[in-house]
Amino acid sequence: MPTFDAIFAPGGGESVALVLCRLTGLFLLAPTFTSKQVPPPFTVALLVLFTALAWPAARASAPGALTLAPTAVLGEVLVGMALGLPVALLLGAAEMAGELIGTASGLAGAASIDPVTFQQTPTMGTFLRLVVLTLLLTLDLHLVLLDGLAASFAAVPLGAARHLEAGAAAMAQAAAGLFVAGLRLAAPVLVALLVLNVALGLVARAAPQLQVMAVAFPLQAGLGLVVLGTALPFVAGSLAGWTAGADALVDRVVSALQTGGH
Repeated sequence: MPTFDAIFAPGGGESVALVLCRLTGLFLLAPTFTSKQVPPPFTVALLVLFTALAWPAARASAPGALTLAPTAVLGEVLVGMALGLPVALLLGAAEMAGELIGTASGLAGAASIDPVTFQQTPTMGTFLRLVVLTLLLTLDLHLVLLDGLAASFAAVPLGAARHLEAGAAAMAQAAAGLFVAGLRLAAPVLVALLVLNVALGLVARAAPQLQVMAVAFPLQAGLGLVVLGTALPFVAGSLAGWTAGADALVDRVVSALQTGGH
């Protein structure tokens, strides 16, 4: 295990920079580190601290001399982003599910400022995103991310050859799963609202004198909230094993970076 004096040896500065690049990639996507509520000086301090802690193990596993070539820098950033990608996709799916539910239940007009991203999003999307983030933090999300980062330096050594195009394609393919995950989260509410709308349509056709549209909105909003509240415990239960899916996704992206998808 190299000591910190080795930073001043040939290749020491390059290894520190590459570790910093991998951490930067993780911080770009990891929600626990990228919140705009965290002051930038504190984020920089965390980067420096984690770099200092991770550098000895990362340098020990590095295959010989290191260089700061653009491909090496970009490769380390992509490895870091791959570590944070599963969580970013999960939170994005929760926000998308909230937007779908809000649109179907007639609550899409209610918007608020997301306290994590400081962007204006539909209230239902913000709510589901915060619920999922809270559940993940309860399951030690931040510790899982740091543990994965530490293990990545042995599995994916600094400065090794990277297939950037294959890695980027694997990340884009994984991002496509966001829509499927969002639909799965929103499916119970969407199905219930679909059944309600069909029933209201049949009632309106059978008894035109009834003012069905006058009660459609409160029924849609009420049913959507009730079904969502009923489904939340099942969502929490499904997140209990989120690390297995996250590991599989990271392995797929990292494998593409290392082997080019072969």
